[in-house]
Amino acid sequence: MGDLLHINFGPDPAAKHRLSRALYYKAVDIDDKDPEEGIYLYRRAIHFDPFFDEAMTNLGRIYFRRGQMGAAENWWERAIKTNPRATDAHYNLGYLFLEGGEYRAAIAHFEMAIGADPTFADAYFNLGEALRRMGRQPEARACWRKHVELRGAWMKEAWERLGVRLIRGGRCRESDQR
Repeated sequence: MGDLLHINFGPDPAAKHRLSRALYYKAVDIDDKDPEEGIYLYRRAIHFDPFFDEAMTNLGRIYFRRGQMGAAENWWERAIKTNPRATDAHYNLGYLFLEGGEYRAAIAHFEMAIGADPTFADAYFNLGEALRRMGRQPEARACWRKHVELRGAWMKEAWERLGVRLIRGGRCRESDQR
C-alpha cells in the first residue's frame, strides 16, 4: 500500500475516493494496536478526501485515548465544520466537555448528536448526566428513560437473535435458559 500513497491521481476524483476509503478501513483495523500507523493512515485518507469527517473523528478518538485533549477537540471540530451532522464528532465533543465540567457545551453537542441520530442511546445517557450535573433532574430522568427505551429495544433484538441462532444451531435448551 505504501506505493499508492505517493501516486498523483490527477483529476480522477473516483480513484482518490476509493483510495481514501481503503486507507480509512486499514486504519480502522489497526488504530487500537498501532495508533501511530492509524494516525498516518487517517491523515492520508483526509489528504485524498479533505471532506472525510469520519477519518477526522477517528483521529480525534486516537488523540483522546492518548490524553491529547486539545488535538482531539481540534479534529472533532474540524469534522463538524466539514459535516455539521457528524454524529460521533458531536458526541465525542459532548463527552469531552462533560468530563471537563463545561455542561452547557456538552448539552449542546449531545443534543446535536441526537438531532442527527435520534436513536443514539448513549447520547441520551450522557445528555442526562450533563443535565443532572446542572441540577435539571426531571430532564435528566427523561433522557435516561429514553436511553433505556432505546437500549431496551436493542437488547431485546440481541436476545432474540441469540435465541434464533441457538435454536438453528440445535441448542434449544440453551435458548430456553436465556
